[in-house]
Amino acid sequence: MKLVSIIVPCYNDAPYLERCIASLCGQTYSEWEVLLVDDGSTDGSEGIADRMAMADKRIRVFHQSNRGQSAARNLALRHAKGDYIAMVDADDWIEADFLEKCVHALEEGNYDLVQTGYEKEGKRILPKWKWQFGSMCMKVCQRTLIGDTRFETGHYYEDVLFSVDIWLKHPRISMLPYTGYHYTTNHASTTSRKHTSDVRHLLWELCKRGLWHPVVAYQTMKHLAYFMLK
Repeated sequence: MKLVSIIVPCYNDAPYLERCIASLCGQTYSEWEVLLVDDGSTDGSEGIADRMAMADKRIRVFHQSNRGQSAARNLALRHAKGDYIAMVDADDWIEADFLEKCVHALEEGNYDLVQTGYEKEGKRILPKWKWQFGSMCMKVCQRTLIGDTRFETGHYYEDVLFSVDIWLKHPRISMLPYTGYHYTTNHASTTSRKHTSDVRHLLWELCKRGLWHPVVAYQTMKHLAYFMLK
């Protein structure tokens, strides 16, 4: 069995963190490691992380001053040992068979990446496109697909740019009709604190990546419409 590195950035997620990590520890696929990056939490999340790492040696905790989710994920990517990479937000959780189903799909079809659906506020949402832009969660991919690609720091919408950079590598993608990822609406999270300047930066970065590419063009038009209607 190949090792899956599960990257979990955490900043003041004390109400959710134990549930998240418990769901990872309960996986039916046993070859995994968790890289939990505490991004300068001040609500006790850091203590929860250390306590859970003491209970399971497969959990590694990294503490850093508050530098943002992108920096936390990049740190974890530098230390990941797995053949496969998964990312889970600290306020979310996954079903016990999530890794097993994703790894099976990866290996059965020799894919680079598996995209699943998710459950949000009681609604099950299946993937409709070959790529779910806007989040690197709900995916398990080959470590070699990521390579030296990293998240841009200092701005929100980092998932969109990272996703586009991965897409431009032309990966083989499997769409898994399965909703084993449970998304939590957390209004204190970074996804709820995006600003106009970040949209401008995103549009500029997408343009630099080449409007000739249909994926880049679609993302540019989508976020331009958001910017104009905001």
